Amino acid sequence: FLESARERTASRAAIIAASPDCRKIVSFFDENTSPEVHASAATVAEFYRAAVTLLERRPDVAVILKPKRFNGLQPLGEVAERLSGYRAAGRLHVWDRGVADATKVIAISDAVVAMIGGAPDLEALCCGVPGLNFDPSGNESTPLHESGRGRVIFETVEELVAGIDRVLDDASGGI
Repeated sequence: FLESARERTASRAAIIAASPDCRKIVSFFDENTSPEVHASAATVAEFYRAAVTLLERRPDVAVILKPKRFNGLQPLGEVAERLSGYRAAGRLHVWDRGVADATKVIAISDAVVAMIGGAPDLEALCCGVPGLNFDPSGNESTPLHESGRGRVIFETVEELVAGIDRVLDDASGGI
């Protein structure tokens, strides 16, 4: 356990040190696209547009993208081009399955964002890390969705980024 804690501390310190203004880490966990799930390629691109918007607005934030794929991000078109500059500047890190598991990413994050009912936001909450969810479909009618819409579940990029801002700016770290 102690070795794992040292590794997490070193990983967080390396990300923070990569950009002089960076003080917070937000992690984005995407979903696979397939006919069996609600996530289309356009929805995944929109999800990562939230990461771009956050990076544009907040120089104090670094972002970890945690794709479900083993070999990096899904094709994202224009969003990928916008992300590449932040990657080169050390403010964006892509940690696919070959780099780190979800628990390590959650452990070094100040906030975790998942999409469309994904589990990482709930796992983060269980670990004491604020967890948010991007669900542009608005189709879910679970009690969590009903009570969490606009607080921890967001349907637009703008609402999601405002929610992330609120969590990062809350000194207590709560949701």
